Amino acid sequence: MVDRQVADEYILLMLLPTTAILLTVLGLLRRWFQSRAHFELDTALKSEIDTAHISLFRLSIVIAMFFAVLHKLNYDFFNPEISCASALAKELELWWQLPVPDAVLNAKPYQVILGEALVPVLLLFYPRAGILFTTLFVGLIGHIGPTLFTMLMFMMAFAFFRYEDGAHILSGLKQYWSGLLTFTLVISVISFKTFTGKRTWVEFHLYQLVIVGLIFCVFCIFVADWKRHRSVVHSPRKGCPASTPIQYLMANLRTLITPCFNIDAFFPRNRAIKIALVSFAVLFFLNGMSPYFGLKYRYSFAMLSNLRADTARWNSMVIPKWFYLRKQDPFIHVTRVEVDRYTQRRLSELETKRQHEMRPGLISPMSFKHRLQILKRFNAKARLEFTYRGVSYTYEDATNNAELDSWLAKIPDSKMFQEWLPAEGPQPCVH
Repeated sequence: MVDRQVADEYILLMLLPTTAILLTVLGLLRRWFQSRAHFELDTALKSEIDTAHISLFRLSIVIAMFFAVLHKLNYDFFNPEISCASALAKELELWWQLPVPDAVLNAKPYQVILGEALVPVLLLFYPRAGILFTTLFVGLIGHIGPTLFTMLMFMMAFAFFRYEDGAHILSGLKQYWSGLLTFTLVISVISFKTFTGKRTWVEFHLYQLVIVGLIFCVFCIFVADWKRHRSVVHSPRKGCPASTPIQYLMANLRTLITPCFNIDAFFPRNRAIKIALVSFAVLFFLNGMSPYFGLKYRYSFAMLSNLRADTARWNSMVIPKWFYLRKQDPFIHVTRVEVDRYTQRRLSELETKRQHEMRPGLISPMSFKHRLQILKRFNAKARLEFTYRGVSYTYEDATNNAELDSWLAKIPDSKMFQEWLPAEGPQPCVH
């Protein structure tokens, strides 16, 4: 059950393609109503649909990264002993036998926040630099597990390329395919030899190939822009300014830092599509705010943030507690657990103890049921004391109590919330 509760978060990956299909249908319907007798999928209509999809991806990554920063602005994330910023570096060492730079190992919480805040800023005003920075910075997170979600972020960042960049990328692929192939093979060998993670290497290899591809795209655009600039503006003779790629980059940084913010890049002129995108943006924003409303925690870009937003603890430095819409949070507050020593020893041998052991803290109803089943499997006699929505409960033999089983069957699972949280003290890093 616990595994299913975590895995369901990736349903979020279906949101973007579903919305993209909706925008496509709106574009087709608009053209059909305008000219029913002469309806055809011409270049203008295709461009309109493409623009809608690009706007969707651009909006999505900007809002997602905004909330990634907002959720980390809490007191526990700034505590280096428990911050997810510190936990990320430690996980990288466990998953990969590579020398991790000190800048990553000793990353400060504020540096992580500044890095994430730079992603939307660079994408909005300096898209080429933003795509490269997103690939390198956000790419670290995927190396400890969430590869699918991180690749989705890459694809959204990819929407900030310009239309003309596609021709440069194709030209670069034809010209430098052998170098790309050689580099990819080298990366593949290093990756295979150094991987020590918990899952299959192939998943991470595909992820790294995406990163290599994005870096190659930026490289092709830089080379094409340099060649164009060199042939049009400067003479290629020896000693001429910007006659080499490095000199060009130092003399004229417009290859990577050309501001191009335009409101039309987010909301096209098509009225139906614009209304749909505005509605999507509002709903996406409310979705990001949902932990503070007490509606849910998952799907809200709060992973690896140390965020707590419940009646037992509220650690946000920005959002006040009066945003919380619930009188009582949806967790079962376990205050006391008594089991025999034999059961305690068997529980301590579980591989993922935090996800299976019945212990004091805030436990989601779904996870509570799972932990109770573990105790029943051990034929353990357990005394439990807990409160749920302000009402206290005590069971002398929780594993053999029909009344408790009947009560648990009636309450909602609350799958959209964390599985277990500490009742007191700071919030450690959990996904």
